[in-house]
Amino acid sequence: ADSSLLVLNSAFSVFSELCPTRFDMIHPHFRRYCGFLLDFNHWGQVSLLNILTHYARNQFVDPDPQIESTNPKDSDTDGEWSEESEIDYSEGAIDPDLQMLLKNATILLHSSSNSVVGAASALIFYCAPSSQKFLVTRPLLRVIRDPR
Repeated sequence: ADSSLLVLNSAFSVFSELCPTRFDMIHPHFRRYCGFLLDFNHWGQVSLLNILTHYARNQFVDPDPQIESTNPKDSDTDGEWSEESEIDYSEGAIDPDLQMLLKNATILLHSSSNSVVGAASALIFYCAPSSQKFLVTRPLLRVIRDPR
């Protein structure tokens, strides 16, 4: 197994095309890949961010669980949720591995590559708690205003 960053860049591009749902191959090396995220070139960062976004959405619990029900019995007559449907979620109960991924993705929001900013924004939008989603606003506005 070659550990060169150029080889890993290519390997992640191939992985995303051939077997994008084989999360069992990512799981043992997840923390190491999060550490490599800042060292890759722009193309490798985009590939790895996309893979890790799919991985995080599949493997981690939603930090902002929503209670959704289409059963009319679960709601009162005025449209409010009944007390039985409310669940108490502890604040700040984010997995440490997800926190590490979000921290590295937040750093990449300051990248000079618009595609890296877009991929990091997508990861934060889909995987971060709603209290952190505001972080993508300024970088996305910078990308929109960029004359390139």
